[in-house]
Amino acid sequence: RDARRTQGQAAHMLDSYMAELPEKHRSQAPLMPFQEEGVRFGLARGGRCLLADEMGLGKTRQALTIIAQYRNQWPALIV
Repeated sequence: RDARRTQGQAAHMLDSYMAELPEKHRSQAPLMPFQEEGVRFGLARGGRCLLADEMGLGKTRQALTIIAQYRNQWPALIV
């Protein structure tokens, strides 16, 4: 089975996930546009990707958002 998705499917996955979050989490610290792009990139590749942004730009947050879509496949590793 091919784990790759279209950008549209990845965007839909991200939108669905964000809609499920409690309002408190969505409003206190929403993803920045470049972080959303990174999450869509990871989702389009079935969660298998390397996030290599500069320090302090939220790679861990992006990674956690990506792996949350694959809870049924845990455990997961973020390095």
